[in-house]
Amino acid sequence: NIRIEERLAAHEAYEVARGVYNTILDESYDDSALITGADRVKREQQHLDIGAAMKVMRYAMTLNNGEIGTVSFDRKVRGFTGEIDLDLSVKPEEATIHYTLDGSRPTVESPVYTGSLKLDRTVEISARGYIEGDPCTLLTTAKYTQFSPEDFGKNINPGDTQPGLNYRCYHGEWISCLDATESALVAEYIATNFTLEVRERDVFFALIFDGFIDIPQDGVYTFSTTSNDGSVLYVNDEIVVNNDGLHPMTRAAGELALVAGLHPIRLHYSNAGGGLGLEVTWQGPTFDEQPIPANVLRRVPLAELTK
Repeated sequence: NIRIEERLAAHEAYEVARGVYNTILDESYDDSALITGADRVKREQQHLDIGAAMKVMRYAMTLNNGEIGTVSFDRKVRGFTGEIDLDLSVKPEEATIHYTLDGSRPTVESPVYTGSLKLDRTVEISARGYIEGDPCTLLTTAKYTQFSPEDFGKNINPGDTQPGLNYRCYHGEWISCLDATESALVAEYIATNFTLEVRERDVFFALIFDGFIDIPQDGVYTFSTTSNDGSVLYVNDEIVVNNDGLHPMTRAAGELALVAGLHPIRLHYSNAGGGLGLEVTWQGPTFDEQPIPANVLRRVPLAELTK
């Protein structure tokens, strides 16, 4: 199958270049080193091991429509309270999943996945598929964090609030979106949401949105920003998403346990030229990821507006 061979060749080149085969083999070797005797035998054996592993990978791809094998976790939200059931799946389905819960790389000697894993503590799970004792998928890892009642961010009563967010606009050039200074302030006004429509120009500017978010119920919430250039999101005066720096549209996310009610929220954003963009989302116990809606954002009235 030409398609499978092309995909495999590209994958092999990529994996070898990054040294990913060191995750398959127990030990790595320095190909540029002067080796003799036992070291040479060891290196040749490692080449044989790599060849055997790739034969299995090639076979796995024939079972998986030409795609590299993968292990998937059913829970995308990584924070939880109490305990949860975590389901794993693998492609190709003929593979057996071996896993660990301490962050170490799984081997064929690691526990075999036979059904839902009940998590009642914070774990770092690593999983890989095997066929007849040889790895046939990439390594999949994730950290699932258990939040205790003491971890829940408390709500506040800010007094009189109005819909929307307050924002400040700055003109200047910064590497970090946190570096905008008050001397560069050019406007202070009201926005309905986290939007770049309020900007005064298209390059070399920064925005700070400030207000409160109304959390509908107790639980673990995931927040994310996708931005060009940098963005940093605070909830309860704590950095939840750090997507700072100069980069193209890039997504970053974080999780926080919150009680129902109003919580301070603040977003820093900056642009240093080139393209621009900003998306801010959330996901909660009863809803999937979506843009943060305007109807859950509140602000304190500004004493003075400048625009």
